Amino acid sequence: MAWTWLVLSAVSAVVDWTATWFSKPRIMYAAKPATLIFLIMATYSGTRWQDEMLFYGIGLVFCLLGDILLMMRARFFILGLASFLVGQTWYMAALNQTPLPSNPLAYAGGLLLVLAAILPVGIIYKKIRSRNGPRHLSIAVIFYGLIEGLFLVSASLTLYKDAWLPSHARLMTLGAALFVVSDIVLGIDRFDRPIAHGRTVVPVTYPLGQMIIAAAAIQHALG
Repeated sequence: MAWTWLVLSAVSAVVDWTATWFSKPRIMYAAKPATLIFLIMATYSGTRWQDEMLFYGIGLVFCLLGDILLMMRARFFILGLASFLVGQTWYMAALNQTPLPSNPLAYAGGLLLVLAAILPVGIIYKKIRSRNGPRHLSIAVIFYGLIEGLFLVSASLTLYKDAWLPSHARLMTLGAALFVVSDIVLGIDRFDRPIAHGRTVVPVTYPLGQMIIAAAAIQHALG
């Protein structure tokens, strides 16, 4: 049953992307949250949110809230950002239920990923400050970038954990990377400079990342 919900999530994501491409906001406002709702159903029906899957489930709920808030007026942007931050924190809690790896290569690679995630955030921060943007927004962006970098590292560390099958770990890392890419594209497009097709890249990378994360988590939970 979980895979049926995942398929429905994929269909909803395609509808959302199509609505964005053709500027159909009413369809987009329905399809975007539906994608996450279907993922919530997928994780629950497949695992009943046992053990660490409860953390993934809570994370998805906060990401759904973030999606809804970002579709509302600009004044809700900070709340949306906070919701995604909390969601990724829950994802990290789920990913760190198993012992950390002892392989030093895992942390060397993790450091590179943190830098790759934080550098674009620095660009966005400078742009906000140069435009005399509100200080609380620039601080929130920096803090969000830090949490997001740690989330990406937590996902990449599964590649070196004995508790994770390599195929599941690769999926989880790919999903987290797509999630981060979508946020970076969104941030640069919104605060720095327009990115070619940036408004259509995000509706592809973000839901795809979330679906891959959910699929990897379900597979890992079921063994």
